[in-house]
Amino acid sequence: MEYLSLSLPVRAVLSEGAAGASVQLLQTVLTILAMRYRNLTAPGVTGVYGAPTARAVARVQQAAGLPPTGTTDEATWKCLAGLYRMCDRR
Repeated sequence: MEYLSLSLPVRAVLSEGAAGASVQLLQTVLTILAMRYRNLTAPGVTGVYGAPTARAVARVQQAAGLPPTGTTDEATWKCLAGLYRMCDRR
């Protein structure tokens, strides 16, 4: 499977209640990662950062050794970017 190159908004902090294009991008990346890594979950791409997205982010954070806050901060974006890049190498 070939993945698209993408630029993640690493300085954007997203949490429950956020909405828009950055949330859609986050949800898309989480969905792709969930297809590759069975211990992750896909939140669905709605554009709204609700409980399913927060749970999916917390799972990634926990798997990466980050505090599982469910909030997408700079460290989480960087982790997501690294996991996404690894998908294309497998």
